[in-house]
Amino acid sequence: MLPIIGYIIAFGCIFGAYALHGGNFQVILKALPTEMMAILGGALGAFTVNNQPKVLKATGAALGACFKGSKYTKDRYMEL
Repeated sequence: MLPIIGYIIAFGCIFGAYALHGGNFQVILKALPTEMMAILGGALGAFTVNNQPKVLKATGAALGACFKGSKYTKDRYMEL
């Protein structure tokens, strides 16, 4: 719950300040795909350059585990 509140505060402050200064949100929406490609591509490239292959493999495995469902279900918990 706390991370969600943090995201709401962060995005609210960022986009609120942009709106208060008269920013045009159409500009953000138009530039979003290429900006995200540049930012995420740069971050991924920097991560790849600065880490050993062992770390890259472990990160890939951990990311895969993050997006899988939990092996512990509510039914299994209730059996305890």
